[in-house]
Amino acid sequence: HRAPHSSRMMFTAPAMAPPPDGSVVVYAAVWCGFCKKAKTWLTERKVPFVERDVEKTPGAQQELSAKLKAAGVPGGGVPVIDWAGTIVMGFDVAAMERLMREKPPKPAAASTELPADAGL
Repeated sequence: HRAPHSSRMMFTAPAMAPPPDGSVVVYAAVWCGFCKKAKTWLTERKVPFVERDVEKTPGAQQELSAKLKAAGVPGGGVPVIDWAGTIVMGFDVAAMERLMREKPPKPAAASTELPADAGL
C-alpha cells in the first residue's frame, strides 16, 4: 500500500500538463536571447513545441532538472530542448536539424485524442 503522506506527492502539485509523447519541449527564460532564437527556428520550420519558462511556469525547473538528471547531463543554462526524449543543450542548430530528420515532429493536434500510432 501507499503511504498517505508520500513526499513524492509534492512534485505533482503544479497543474502542468505533461507534454505529449514525441513532442518538442523548449525550456526557456524571458531574458534568454538564444531561447528566442531557438523558438524562432522551430516556428519557421513549423515544428510544434511546448514552451516551459523555467522561472515562471510552476514546476518547469523541477521537470527540467529531473530530465537532465535522467539523461546524465549536467544542467545549467537555457535553452534546453527536449526533442521527443533527446536532450539538446543550447541553441544547437546542427543537433536540431539532425533530429528533424531522425525524429520528425508530430503535429500538435495528433496528440490530443488518439494514440500516436493510431491509424498507421
